[in-house]
Amino acid sequence: MARDLILDEPEEPRQKKSGVTYDDETYRDLRAGIKINRMKLDEEVIAQPNAFFHASEGATLASARRDKAKYDLEVAIAELDKDVRDSMIADGEKVTETQVKAQITREHDYHRAHQKLLDADLAVGKWQALQHAYR
Repeated sequence: MARDLILDEPEEPRQKKSGVTYDDETYRDLRAGIKINRMKLDEEVIAQPNAFFHASEGATLASARRDKAKYDLEVAIAELDKDVRDSMIADGEKVTETQVKAQITREHDYHRAHQKLLDADLAVGKWQALQHAYR
């Protein structure tokens, strides 16, 4: 359960180090811990700072993953841009920005990188909401 998490930070966002991972299971555990048991207020008060720390760290790591997904999308676009332009030139076509951008958005690599960014952005929103709930 989230209240028993150790304060060591993971080396990688999804790898274990000293028992802490910031994955969907940890998120669900922390989310379940938001409810306060009025019969155990002393325990709840003691556990809250630790849970807030882990929710905050999860939000920070989710933000870092989103930043990486954004960078990966930018790299994919740059690589696809070069490939599309080279292909159009090799085929003797006139290269226009509109055509290049349209072709990039039709590429599988673009859709995969864009979906990863959308998923990462959703994860950031979930973790930040959880962090704010523990404030």
